[in-house]
Amino acid sequence: MTDGNTHLVALRHGIWLKFLLVIVPVFLVLSVPGMTLLVEHELRGEHDDFAAHIGARTARIATILDRHGGVSDRRFARDLIATLKGEEAFLCAELTRTGESKPFVSVPAPAGCAPHQDVSPIVLPVDRPAVATLAVRFSDDVLTQAKLKQQTLTQLVVALGFVIAVLAATVAFRLIINRPLTML
Repeated sequence: MTDGNTHLVALRHGIWLKFLLVIVPVFLVLSVPGMTLLVEHELRGEHDDFAAHIGARTARIATILDRHGGVSDRRFARDLIATLKGEEAFLCAELTRTGESKPFVSVPAPAGCAPHQDVSPIVLPVDRPAVATLAVRFSDDVLTQAKLKQQTLTQLVVALGFVIAVLAATVAFRLIINRPLTML
């Protein structure tokens, strides 16, 4: 290899390294915050949808208990409230008659809602006037797991995008810079 070729190879490698030193930080500075904002926005919407879904489901059950005398029929009330167990985030529910300290119906039976659970319940009146209350507790662990999954997916997308960007930059560099340099 001649001294001119060695200089040309060193020049190409030097330009390539400078090119990477520009493209890598620019890609990361632009993509990571954008993807993070996108994930946060999407998860905020999921949290609102989740809360609305749980609230609506609990309200429907309270309404059905009211219409069909669930406060006086323990088996009917337990069967109806037990449908909430199909929700992945469901923890417990209690139907308590006004003036009574013990729940009329607890799901899961017989434990009901443990006093140490620090999850705020959704509490709705049952019957008019309120002769009972329905308290339902759900965990937001489902949302936490979804957030972790979404963050992992975002990191994979950014990493894949980074690899694609570097490969595209390499091809572009070889076509735009390397060819003219080799013709010198």
